[in-house]
Amino acid sequence: MTTAGDVYGEMKCDYGKECDVKTVTMDGQGMKGSYKPPTVFDEADTRRKLQEEGHPQAYNMTYHEVRKLQAQVIDQGEILNPVYCIKAGDSFLFSIKNPKFYPVYMRQSVMNTNLEFDFGAFLNLAVEMKRKASDGDLTESLFSFTFTEGGTYVFHDVTSTQKLMVVTVKKLGEECSDPDKYVQTVSGDTLSAVGVQQSKNIIVRPNLGLYAALILILAVSIVLSMMIVQYCMRKGWDLREMETRSYKDLNLPKDFNHRKEDMFETDNVFHNHKSDLLDSAEDDLDNINLNLQLELVDSAVTYFETYDKKKMKHKRVKNKRKSRIGNLISEMYEECQGIEEDARGMGMLWRDLDGLDDEDFEDDKMRLRIE
Repeated sequence: MTTAGDVYGEMKCDYGKECDVKTVTMDGQGMKGSYKPPTVFDEADTRRKLQEEGHPQAYNMTYHEVRKLQAQVIDQGEILNPVYCIKAGDSFLFSIKNPKFYPVYMRQSVMNTNLEFDFGAFLNLAVEMKRKASDGDLTESLFSFTFTEGGTYVFHDVTSTQKLMVVTVKKLGEECSDPDKYVQTVSGDTLSAVGVQQSKNIIVRPNLGLYAALILILAVSIVLSMMIVQYCMRKGWDLREMETRSYKDLNLPKDFNHRKEDMFETDNVFHNHKSDLLDSAEDDLDNINLNLQLELVDSAVTYFETYDKKKMKHKRVKNKRKSRIGNLISEMYEECQGIEEDARGMGMLWRDLDGLDDEDFEDDKMRLRIE
């Protein structure tokens, strides 16, 4: 087989003459089943026959030249997406036309029945095909594999999961429904005919380690969140004082009086370093207007200060007069009280002359004396 191309995998037979070899061709169209040997074997045999017939350059001819010289038309009868029914111990020979197309075991398919299937040879094949493709080696390859355990196995082309091949391996003592038709195209009838059925036990065991890790992460996250919330609630968020004083604080102690030379002339940066291009006459006029306004403001301030002083002085004089009048009234009240007490002590009575008649007086001279 090494003359037909690179050979990978291993083929063995533990059942004597009962071992058969099935063939699968893989190219850009997908996985193709056939009842005939691989085309590489047929091509090699054709080249040998052509050399025996007198064609010394038969091994240097291209594939298409060999096909033209063949006496008969080769019809491989290829079947896309094949379904195989074989016996335990039979082998498969994959004819891989290009390293970009090779078989991959569909591990997650629900039609697989042998969960302990060892598909390491297919993983090794993938590594070799990737190596050949990276090296630019696009020559044909052969891959052999022997199925020793019964069950159903699903494979697909590496380029697409739609390009399938289903292999049903019968155990010792079991037979295919039609041994002569061991390869057919995928359909519901062909799958049921070879005994393929969906696996009922597709519930995998729970990953307890993963569940425990998720619960632990959740618990730690909750505890950390609570600690952060407690820290934020109990921490005193004091605001630090500004390191740089504000403009208002820096200039509030200053006396911006227009009469101060050090403020408006000596320390006036704009006035001392202004450009000569500025109109000084307009600046002088502005300064005159500013001085007039400031003088008006100072006059108003002086007027209000004088008014306040006079107002307070008048108020103090008025209060003193009120106090003196109050003292005089108090003294007069005390004098009247003394007169009233003296009169009562002398037995004097108060008479309302207007309310008395002439009969109340003993004579007219008494009225006159009282009045």
